Amino acid sequence: GDEMFKAITEAFELLSNAKKRREFDSLDDFDDSVPSSFDGATEDFYDAFAPVFERNSRWSETQPTPLLGDSGTPFDAVAAFYNFWFDFKSWRDFADVDEHTVSDASFREERRWMERQNDKLRQKKRKEEQARLTALIELAYTHDPRVKAMAEAEKDQKRRAKAERHARVEEEKERAVRAEVEKRAQADAEAERQKAEAAERKRLKERAAKLMRKQRARLRALAKAHPELCDEALCEALCLRLKGERLEELCNLVDAAVASGGGSEALEIARAELQKEAEA
Repeated sequence: GDEMFKAITEAFELLSNAKKRREFDSLDDFDDSVPSSFDGATEDFYDAFAPVFERNSRWSETQPTPLLGDSGTPFDAVAAFYNFWFDFKSWRDFADVDEHTVSDASFREERRWMERQNDKLRQKKRKEEQARLTALIELAYTHDPRVKAMAEAEKDQKRRAKAERHARVEEEKERAVRAEVEKRAQADAEAERQKAEAAERKRLKERAAKLMRKQRARLRALAKAHPELCDEALCEALCLRLKGERLEELCNLVDAAVASGGGSEALEIARAELQKEAEA
């Protein structure tokens, strides 16, 4: 009876003490094997890795754990899965590697020494466990077709963005070239316009000068032939004051008066017009 009571008491203490319970559960037989490689040509990714993650999820402090999923799993869930496992927190205890039974210590210093020795062994085992899980996670992440697809999609997006930036730069260059060509064309057109205007002004000026020389000579000839209409002083005054067009009008007036037969009225009108211009 006492032995039974003692066993029941120890079992109750074990179940009610979380630390001891974990130490006890950690002693269960467990398949620590993880894939060391993966050949996508001959193996199915999900069949190869899903059972391994599910098996190791029992050690997670956080429950329930995210599942590996399948090809239809949204990438947000895939990313969350790997974030969880890369930051995996395990409650697994490695009391089975202890070399010393602390309860057998004869005094306090011996107990502390035993605890330190046991803790070193457990820490070593934890590092090995972390390396085992890290190898599993990295191998899965490297070969996960969804991760590869997302990486390729990101590359495509970057390539498209780069191509778009290049296209914008080229478009800006072409726009700048067109603007420069248009600017030069406008400048050339303006230069041609100014050149044409200058040529026209020169032509008109030469024409006016030619007309003036011609009409001055004509008026002087008329004055010489008809001094009664225009003496030399009046003729020179008119030549200095008037432009070619007006001189031509006056010469035509004199010619018309003379051509009319030299009537006194016509001659008087011509003389008066010449005098009027001289006095204006």
